[in-house]
Amino acid sequence: MADVTVLTIQQIGPLFKHENTRIFSGLAGTGGITAGQGVYCDPTTGTFLPTTTGTSGKYQFRGIALETVGAGQAFDRIEEGAVGGFDLSALNFDALVYVSDTAGKLATAAGTNTAVAGRVMAMSDRDPATSLPSKVLYVRSNQNSNW
Repeated sequence: MADVTVLTIQQIGPLFKHENTRIFSGLAGTGGITAGQGVYCDPTTGTFLPTTTGTSGKYQFRGIALETVGAGQAFDRIEEGAVGGFDLSALNFDALVYVSDTAGKLATAAGTNTAVAGRVMAMSDRDPATSLPSKVLYVRSNQNSNW
C-alpha cells in the first residue's frame, strides 16, 4: 500500500460543480485539519479528525478537507464530487482509492481495515505528458456506513 501524494495544498478543491457535488461544513477537532486529508466525525465531540484504517472507529470516511484550519475552526469538506490536487499517476483509470493506515492520507490499496474513499476518473481532456485522458479523484462518502 502506498499513500497518494497531495501535489500542493492550494490545488485541493472541487474541479467543477454539478448536481452530484456535495460540500458540507464542519468543525475541526484536536490538532486541526489540513486540506487534502480524509476526515471522519468523532462520535463524542461532533468534530472532524483525520481518518485512518489503522485504528478501530477512525476509518469512517466522511469526505476530504478542502482547507487547512486549526482546532475548533469551521472548514469545508467534499463528500461527493471530482477533486483536484492529488497525484494519481501511479494508479490505473477506474482504480479504487482507499483510506490509508496513515492518518488523513489516502492510499492505493486497502490498509488494516478497508474503507473506500473514491475512484480514479478519466476526464475528457488529455494529459500533455502521456496523451492519455487526465485523471482526477472522484470521492463518494457513504454517510450510512459504520465501520
